[in-house]
Amino acid sequence: MEQLKYQIISKSPQILIDLIESSREAFMSLRAAADSCHDANLKNFFTELANERACFGFELEGLSDRHNSATFFNDEFLSAPVSRGRNHIQYHQSSSSDQGLLEEYALAEANALEQYRSAIAEPGLNYAKSILQRHLDRVLRSRKEVQSWLGRSISERVH
Repeated sequence: MEQLKYQIISKSPQILIDLIESSREAFMSLRAAADSCHDANLKNFFTELANERACFGFELEGLSDRHNSATFFNDEFLSAPVSRGRNHIQYHQSSSSDQGLLEEYALAEANALEQYRSAIAEPGLNYAKSILQRHLDRVLRSRKEVQSWLGRSISERVH
């Protein structure tokens, strides 16, 4: 039986637990990406996003705790999609490819958008709608920023 990164203590919706897990994993992956990229502005961008995702996780965990849905973090186990994303980012870190890091992060943002949209649609999470919407709006903005970085990388290779 697969063990989860979080143990559900009460009837907290699994999607909220998944968002907490994804936020923490995004923080770790983005910090590692920032440490390995060559462009100083891109390094700052990844660091800013990493800190933001850490805040998302803490905010959601606090929300979960306030609604009697306590969770415990277990760092040894990651869900398959999160582990796969982390492995891809680690590959691009080892190959020293800023372009690869941006492409992988663009995919991660697409997954985050899907998770947040699903959470917002969840009837059991009405108490969290405003926080989830704010997070979703920020993920949409960061996705546009990543697309801009990708466009710059492509135009630099052409010229």
